[in-house]
Amino acid sequence: MTLRVARPEDVGFRPAAMAEVDRVADEGLPRRPFPAACSRWEGLGPRPPSSLRPLSYDDGAPEVKADTIYDVASLTKVVATTTMAMILVDEGKLDVRKPASSFVSGFRGGRRRRSPSRTS
Repeated sequence: MTLRVARPEDVGFRPAAMAEVDRVADEGLPRRPFPAACSRWEGLGPRPPSSLRPLSYDDGAPEVKADTIYDVASLTKVVATTTMAMILVDEGKLDVRKPASSFVSGFRGGRRRRSPSRTS
């Protein structure tokens, strides 16, 4: 597998999709699932933040700028797991349609059952 240099649109990236990314960020920011957002798509350069917001919810936190550097340590879990899962699917060793309980012994699928409320 070799990476090659290509224009984003030549490999299926739709530059117009950035409007959707901006929309999701603009709608999400007021609900506070994340304090700020800024995206970058290689080949298209940095995107300005949808709105300048503090980098965290802490008082006096610096505002996000297009060149703000984020801690990406938590991305490692997602990127590594997704990449390995994709490789295993390609090799026919992982069927993503099967429940997790078929791969992990003792894993119980489904929702947890709540015990009935007790009234005194």
